[in-house]
Amino acid sequence: MSAPYSVASASPPKRRGLVRPSWTLVLLLAAFLLLRLPSWFEPHWYTDEAGYAATAWLSLHGSTLYSTVWNNKPPLLFWSYGLVLNWFGPSELGLHLMSTLLGLVAIGGLWQLAKALLPPRRAAFAVLLAVLLLGLPILNGELALPESLLIAPGVWGMVATVRVLRPGGTAARIWWGALAGAFFAAAILYQQTAAAIALAAALWLLLLPRRSGWVQLATMILVAMALVAAALAPYLIWAGAGNVFYFLVTSYGGYARSSLGLTFGTVIPRAVALLAIPICAAIGRSEPEPRWRLVWIWLAATALTAALPNRPYDFFTIPLVFPLVLALAAVRWPARRSLGELTNLVRRRGAPVVAALIAVVLWGSVLVTGGSLSGYTVGLTLGYYPNFAGRVVGAVSPETYSNFFDYRVLGEKLAADWIRRHGLAGSSGLAWSSDAWVYLLADLRPVVPTPALYVDEMWLGPQGVMNWVEAKRPIVVVTTPSSTSVYPQIVPYLKQYYLEVYRPGESEVWVRKDKVPKGVSPIRS
Repeated sequence: MSAPYSVASASPPKRRGLVRPSWTLVLLLAAFLLLRLPSWFEPHWYTDEAGYAATAWLSLHGSTLYSTVWNNKPPLLFWSYGLVLNWFGPSELGLHLMSTLLGLVAIGGLWQLAKALLPPRRAAFAVLLAVLLLGLPILNGELALPESLLIAPGVWGMVATVRVLRPGGTAARIWWGALAGAFFAAAILYQQTAAAIALAAALWLLLLPRRSGWVQLATMILVAMALVAAALAPYLIWAGAGNVFYFLVTSYGGYARSSLGLTFGTVIPRAVALLAIPICAAIGRSEPEPRWRLVWIWLAATALTAALPNRPYDFFTIPLVFPLVLALAAVRWPARRSLGELTNLVRRRGAPVVAALIAVVLWGSVLVTGGSLSGYTVGLTLGYYPNFAGRVVGAVSPETYSNFFDYRVLGEKLAADWIRRHGLAGSSGLAWSSDAWVYLLADLRPVVPTPALYVDEMWLGPQGVMNWVEAKRPIVVVTTPSSTSVYPQIVPYLKQYYLEVYRPGESEVWVRKDKVPKGVSPIRS
């Protein structure tokens, strides 16, 4: 099977200076900004962002990551969140400006790779596909999640890696290897799965003929390992090696075991991702252009990491976008599409077909097996821009706009406002729900080690959470009817020691009986 397009097997595209490519990139970046504009005005609604923000906020106020505040993500994620919190406070604008900025940087890196591999129009098409996939909320790329932050250093690590093919001595290869190692270290320090991108680059360098990539490979590995070790060193001292290893490595065992049943949803995506490895290896081996071999190794690695967790979360596939769009942009359709020609296209130019199959199966499995999440981001995307436009012109009310994202948003904001208004900001608190935004919005001090109830339940168990709560005796507890129905063990404790004082929307505010502000009457159920 031959490659769909090879720079080595065709005349290099003629360029008319830098004006046309530069303006093309400017227009693509502008389109990305336009698609991302509504994300700057989203309400506080996404639970993962809330957990990361609360963890970063606690780390800024004396808590020790992996010791007194728990999370299973590497520290660069919380350093980035902490920087945003220092500049903007608990603002979605700040968080989504960060994800937008890193998205722009990632698209710039993709442009560098695309224009080296493809003619100008195909390069622009590849980047346009990425702009649409990452700019629209179809993959949740607008959120400040690890997957949407790691893509920028990941892609630029690949740009630095392929520089090994340019003429230069040992000093140049050491320089580019160090730069690639720094980029890959940053990606890994956003999320551990970025190691797959670094390993893809390392394998490609290892397989270059005449050991031409070994100097750059050794430098890249040493720099990446040194930077990751340096970032983790303070936490190894403060929290202990056992805690750091558990949260960054061992804790994912339970996460994976919970989705390993033999069902269509667990077998098919993993099978496709595993099958992609030998297929992409075979395509890459016959590819005369070395950089295309890297694309296929990269595609296989990111497909596998997207499929392994087997969870209905579209954002797992965000790192897969970059090698995928390069492969899809390379296909050359015949001028006349007779059945014979299309059959020949699949036979001779099957690489993009394989890439498309991987994407369709992985994303399709999300919709088929997602349960209540099926089609969630599709529906979000369809209503995203009309609701934003309606909100701008006043045709959509603030309540309706908030409810479009999550029906609990407005109640949580009103609960936080009530807590501050009654002088309870700064108190110990407990958010008995899947959301943790109320900690930041109301300035409450969490009494649980992980500022997201569902994670506390996973690591401590139901009784373990209650033991923690009873020992800390929080002053304020914010619940929702849905959370007390799923986790009902707290209800008897609340009725014995607390009074419900406010019930806005889907939120319920409880205050410990000895701390109820003067003049506040309990709600009679």
